Amino acid sequence: MSLNKASKSQSKPYRERHQPQDRNHLGLLEKKKDYKLRADDYNNKKQVLKHLRKKALNKNPDEFYFHMTNSKTVDGGIHRDLVSEKTKTETANTTDQIRLMQTQDYKYVSMRRVMEQRKIEKLKGALHLLDADTTSTRPVNTHTLFVEDETEKRSLNLAKRFDTTQEMLGRTSNRPKLELLKAPEQTSRLSGLEVDESALKKKNKAYKQLSQRIARHKQLAIVEEKIKFRREIANKNKPAVILKEESATNPAIVRWKVERKR
Repeated sequence: MSLNKASKSQSKPYRERHQPQDRNHLGLLEKKKDYKLRADDYNNKKQVLKHLRKKALNKNPDEFYFHMTNSKTVDGGIHRDLVSEKTKTETANTTDQIRLMQTQDYKYVSMRRVMEQRKIEKLKGALHLLDADTTSTRPVNTHTLFVEDETEKRSLNLAKRFDTTQEMLGRTSNRPKLELLKAPEQTSRLSGLEVDESALKKKNKAYKQLSQRIARHKQLAIVEEKIKFRREIANKNKPAVILKEESATNPAIVRWKVERKR
């Protein structure tokens, strides 16, 4: 009979006290194993603080260490680090770049650069780089003509070759032929081909905006590369060789260590 009772007592499931219903908002009920982990962590931290406090009390204030040459105490004992000329990077960055790197993170700068790139592509698609002034960033258009010999090259008349007047040769678009210029019924149409002063101002303004956006996109790309480099340094990824120091117009050019990937 006692054997049956023993077998029944051993078959009972293990149960723990649960959190009361009125204390469910406090989370799970802490068990002894949870308390032991928390207590061990607390005691370990207390021992570390005790060791550091003892180390600070036993430190000799007159002992020399190399950081003394790059630091000093000012304003009645406040410790300040001295920035040497080798590590000083403020001269390599403009004020706007330093402010942007300090206030904005890598993702925001990358997002702004992509937005500027899309706006630049949209402006280029709308302008088509036609009839821009010489101060714009448009490419120089060329038109190659093939002749038989040097004599034909010297006697080549471009106005006669393109069947237009001498004044229309400078145009890269809307270059009417002589037949269209001589037709009296095309007068109204030719008047629309003339360069309007307001349209020219609008076009020059658009090209100026395009050049400004290109410069802004280049500036954002420089800042993005600098922030990326600083993030790699913060993650303890030191470059093997610094090929070129960073400046206000370009980021640092480095060669990273070769790591074997598993």
